[in-house]
Amino acid sequence: MLVSFFIVATVGAVDCVDDNEGFVKAANGAFPTCEEAASHNGCTNPLFGATMRQLCCKSCQQNANQCLDNDASIAGITAGKAATCAAAVQQGFCVESPFAQENHQLPQIVGNGSACCKSCEKFQEAPFDIPEALKRFTLSQFKSCEEITSVDGCFLNKTLGGLHVQQLARNTCGGSCKNRGALRVCADNDEILGSRVKPITFQGRTQNLTCALAKAGGCDPAFLDPAMSASAAKTTKEILDIVCCDSCNPQRVQAAASANSKVIAKEVEQSVADRKKQLNALTTNLVGLAAIAELPSNKTRGARSGTLRGTLALP
Repeated sequence: MLVSFFIVATVGAVDCVDDNEGFVKAANGAFPTCEEAASHNGCTNPLFGATMRQLCCKSCQQNANQCLDNDASIAGITAGKAATCAAAVQQGFCVESPFAQENHQLPQIVGNGSACCKSCEKFQEAPFDIPEALKRFTLSQFKSCEEITSVDGCFLNKTLGGLHVQQLARNTCGGSCKNRGALRVCADNDEILGSRVKPITFQGRTQNLTCALAKAGGCDPAFLDPAMSASAAKTTKEILDIVCCDSCNPQRVQAAASANSKVIAKEVEQSVADRKKQLNALTTNLVGLAAIAELPSNKTRGARSGTLRGTLALP
């Protein structure tokens, strides 16, 4: 059995070669060699990748084990939206997208042997803000990381316009989410509300919707503006729950307060533990210094010096 396995494995390894002539014909001369096509991520190309992996086994295998960037191929994959891997990162092509077609392209961009493996890997290891991707993903519903984090986007397990807010925030504003820490936000933001909702006709008067006005109307879009369509009312309600959290979402107010109290308690506990550690170290040093003070002044000068050095951790 072992001999049989060895023979099969050896034949498989020998068979993994490049058939350049066969590939050039199959690809209609698009690339002169398997190696050249592999360097342009042909092995993962959805159109001819399967054929290439069969005819260019060696090149595809070598390419699959490398994590490099290939700026020459990314423009074609992204339909010209990104000319380089650096631009692909900024435009959000290294993360899951709300656009299904782009998610199908992820294996061509992310991972060993892909077009932008190196750049995407660096971004995933140390995320930073990519506001251009946020604007592109949300069709400018959110224009900056400051906006989406100000409505608790980093923790908000809700959808807005069919988009999952937390996923958007963490994929595109990882730097801001990290800097904000673990404290939750549940506040009113009239500026963002005004940019999302058109003026309403409330009690016969057309005016901009504010969180205070929404609260006065029970945060019910149908009551605030009876002429509003059902679909517009649904979207407005989603917006009010997120952007006017303090006025319109008592459950989130309570959840944020509860979560923040736990975070603060944990921080206080850690601070007390750190202070105790510092106090214990200081006490140990004082005890050592007291012992030094009790040593005879002349006969034990050497011992005094050694004890002092040990107490103060001197060489």
